Amino acid sequence: MLAWALRGSVQIADVGGLPRKKFPRSWDTYAMSALQSTLWTAVLPLLGVVIGATMQYWLSRSAESRKQLQLLQSESYVDYLRAVTKAAHATSQDAVGLARAEAADAKARLAVYGTSGVIAALARFEEAGAVLDNPRTRAAFVALVGAMRQKHSNADDLSLVLFGQ
Repeated sequence: MLAWALRGSVQIADVGGLPRKKFPRSWDTYAMSALQSTLWTAVLPLLGVVIGATMQYWLSRSAESRKQLQLLQSESYVDYLRAVTKAAHATSQDAVGLARAEAADAKARLAVYGTSGVIAALARFEEAGAVLDNPRTRAAFVALVGAMRQKHSNADDLSLVLFGQ
């Protein structure tokens, strides 16, 4: 036989399957209420842990995806700018050809990872000739760098930094 203590009284139940001793309804209600509060006390923290872990996984995964996209975007921008600069300063045809190949690779990645503003600025630069030998292409290049920065920059300041003029 098992015995439980409820509010100072003893309730007896037969393990062999015989019906337990009947108590007034208030004892059953108290026992049920105590069982429910014990159940909620055990379940709610576990539920909180599961929800918290799920949210942390989802949010960290989302942040990691954004971080990876920004990294790929920045690398493609820098690689393209580096290739254009190499082509502008190349002294031999081989160096120009190598710089153009690097620029083509960076442009492909830029087309995949770049923002729409950067792609539009790149198209304007390509339309202007994509060679830094005249004011029109230089202005388009400055606009491209400004679009890559994603922050409003003064075009004159960027031109001064990039070309010294």
